[in-house]
Amino acid sequence: MRSSNKVRIVEAAIRLAESDGIQAVTIEAVAAAAGLTKGGVQYHFASKDRLMAGIVQDIWERFEAVARSHLDVPFELADARQRLRAYVAATVAESTRVGEFVIFVDAVTSEHLIDQWKAAQQGWLPPASELSRPQQLVLLAADGFWMNDVTRTLPLSPADRHELAQQLLRQLDES
Repeated sequence: MRSSNKVRIVEAAIRLAESDGIQAVTIEAVAAAAGLTKGGVQYHFASKDRLMAGIVQDIWERFEAVARSHLDVPFELADARQRLRAYVAATVAESTRVGEFVIFVDAVTSEHLIDQWKAAQQGWLPPASELSRPQQLVLLAADGFWMNDVTRTLPLSPADRHELAQQLLRQLDES
């Protein structure tokens, strides 16, 4: 995302999803929450579908920046194992915002949003058929942090989160 208005729009949509649910994320409501006109939002996102795609793209770009920070080499030089490790580290590194999770729950009903996310992941994750069972287990556990962040089934202190993340990474290293 480039423009500051795009960032304002995405942040407003995520806040609305968090506070009032996905049904509250309309072009009009996002415009009001972002302090823009409806036309100001539509300039960047012509429809709600485009807005949702923009939010998914923004979430991915922020995630990818964290994942890249977990690589010891430039992305282009990282092998599949290094990328998988960085992906897992980034997944568990930061708590998921409830609004982001709400957006993703809604996104699973849209084939093009799922395809968008899968396409972004392809550079980071080997095909599922190339993952060993232990690697699959670690990936599923890492993705489970997202659900735990919003349900708070297992409240984790930052220290607990870090310790569990390190255990997952050790398990990945041993696979």
